[in-house]
Amino acid sequence: MSGKFGVNYEKGGGKTVYPVGFFQAVCSGVIDMGMQISNFEGKESKKHMCYLLFEFIDTENEPNENGSKIKTIAKRYSSLNFSTEGEKYKSGLQNDLESWQGHAFTDEEIQALDLYNLYGANCTIVLEEKGKYVNVTKVMRMEKGKVKLLPERQFNDEPFEWIQKIKNKQVLEDEYKKTEQQPDTTQPGPESFADDIPF
Repeated sequence: MSGKFGVNYEKGGGKTVYPVGFFQAVCSGVIDMGMQISNFEGKESKKHMCYLLFEFIDTENEPNENGSKIKTIAKRYSSLNFSTEGEKYKSGLQNDLESWQGHAFTDEEIQALDLYNLYGANCTIVLEEKGKYVNVTKVMRMEKGKVKLLPERQFNDEPFEWIQKIKNKQVLEDEYKKTEQQPDTTQPGPESFADDIPF
């Protein structure tokens, strides 16, 4: 399941307006969010999440304040699970990556997969309106004959501020829970334990 994060808040503030349709794009970031709390139908669980960032050229709207038509959009993935056991076991991330490379993963490919290698890889993204947002709904192979795009964002650049806030919020909550659960070491009792840490 991908969240409605089509409207991104760029540095300096203000919402970014996105077009809809098919666009050549380049992956400009792989953001590991660690373990995040997910709430579905009232049931809370922790899942390892990540964001993929895509840069593309918006030919339908006005350039930004810097005169650039390059825009970045993010897609959230709430599961990093991969499987070769059938469609119902595949995560949204696996479906997108298989569509991107043009074939289903083998067990060997899953074992060797490094998501950070996606940085700089070109693809075709489908942008669609979902309510009041524009979302990346599909990631596919780039059309043959296209000149590859190079990412403007550097590999180690900080992610969007709102992504970092989500990441930091979970870290603070985990640290607070860890402190609350820490046993009193001045009294006889079990040894202190290490809580799950997102990174």
